[in-house]
Amino acid sequence: MNNYFDIKNKNTKMKQGIILIFLISLLMFITSSFFDREIMDFFVDLFKIDAIKLVSVLSYELGNMVLIGFVIPLCSICILNWIIIKYKNKNIFKMLSLNKKSFLKLVFWLFIIIGTFPLLFTSLNDLINGLKIYNSKSDVTLDGIDIHLLVTLFEKGIINLIIVFAIIVFNLYFYFKHLNYMIETNYLEDNNFVKPAITVVSSIIFSYLVIVVLKHASGRPFYLNVAWTNNSAKIAGLDPNNSIEELFKLYGWNFYDPKGIDIFSEANYYEWWQTNNTLKNWINWLTYPEIPWIDYGDHYRDMDFPSGHMISYSNLVAMAYFFYFTKSYQTTNKFTNEQKSVFAISCILWIIPVFTLQIQMFHWPTDIFFSVCFAILFFVICKKIINRIFYKKIIK
Repeated sequence: MNNYFDIKNKNTKMKQGIILIFLISLLMFITSSFFDREIMDFFVDLFKIDAIKLVSVLSYELGNMVLIGFVIPLCSICILNWIIIKYKNKNIFKMLSLNKKSFLKLVFWLFIIIGTFPLLFTSLNDLINGLKIYNSKSDVTLDGIDIHLLVTLFEKGIINLIIVFAIIVFNLYFYFKHLNYMIETNYLEDNNFVKPAITVVSSIIFSYLVIVVLKHASGRPFYLNVAWTNNSAKIAGLDPNNSIEELFKLYGWNFYDPKGIDIFSEANYYEWWQTNNTLKNWINWLTYPEIPWIDYGDHYRDMDFPSGHMISYSNLVAMAYFFYFTKSYQTTNKFTNEQKSVFAISCILWIIPVFTLQIQMFHWPTDIFFSVCFAILFFVICKKIINRIFYKKIIK
């Protein structure tokens, strides 16, 4: 079997693939606009299967770490390397230029350590507290679970430890297999890796800025709150058997406070295009004196639309830009199995949360498919803008 495949027309094929995914996501977004609740009920029912529930939680928690654990460190190294070379005769950059290799390696591992330490600390704390509750052999109450994830603290701790381990192992492998060589040689500058790095970082920054504005403008409540009790699920037209109250009974947990804790309680259902107290907190910030934030009742702060997690995973796929559009691979017209595997894995990780975010009740289908369409569109726009303006004027 041939370990390589020809990509002479890779630009056309990649564009066709992106367009196809965009059109499928757009079609699903339009469809789910009419059947948001019905689709959600189907997937939430799968949350009752323990294995699927744990995979869903793993996917959600991994989504919180995708950028800091995998994307930002490599992009930062590429951009810093370019900055140091470009300004090597100016002030502090003279010293950095003399110690560039050591500095880049230090920055890479600082990103990994700083990014993973809070999660490591939290996961160990959850494990300890979870074991204490387990050893006490008392009934599991809201103090012993993560109400947001609907898993015990012990389960959450194990899942986050797995994520920390995966991030460290991947980056160790990537560092000794590729990055160390890239830094020690002139590989980064010779192959102009700064171009895709700036494209990805620009896409991340500006897409999240837009997402934040849309979230604050929408204020859409979680399914978790809309279906908090049997009664609220019925009112919203959802299956009451999938309510949080019923899930507590299924797991043997004590649902002693149906009013919820903090931001978790009964909420009204809103379509993706309906707004819930538009820009409520922005208006509050501009009000003098500012009103103390004590009102959780309207669930504006859920800000469920669109999905930030799908944006994170989309930018992970955008890292394939490094493998598909850099100078080195254009000259050979070949991809190795390793390059194909990285792209395939990133795509799989992108597809999984499309389902698990619904299963776990964090996002409605419309939230997810809108975000996929938006991420693709925004990445293409960023690429076009940077190619025409930034690259021509700055990157030589």
